[in-house]
Amino acid sequence: MKWAKKLIYGEEAGKKRIGYVTKLKMGKGVLGLSAIVISPDSPNQFDIIDTKLLMWKRYPKDDLIIVGIAKGQDEALDLMEHFSQKVYDETGTLDMKNYVLEHGVR
Repeated sequence: MKWAKKLIYGEEAGKKRIGYVTKLKMGKGVLGLSAIVISPDSPNQFDIIDTKLLMWKRYPKDDLIIVGIAKGQDEALDLMEHFSQKVYDETGTLDMKNYVLEHGVR
């Protein structure tokens, strides 16, 4: 699992972002927390997954790039709406996957 250089956070998730990121990097899920991820092999621009899935040993997470964290599904959808607008404003396209891949990961 990789991390985008600049993570995006939902309003509620941003309040505890350091704790959330620390727990996720330690391999712990957080109840009610959603991760916005990009998988280079997936045809989708992004996926929103519950962070509890990241705790499963069999969950395929090697190719995932976490680009954002949100408290719940609704906040994740709002966050992706804002992110897609940012990508469109900067590039003139809605190719969010390439935007993240071109700007690097850490």
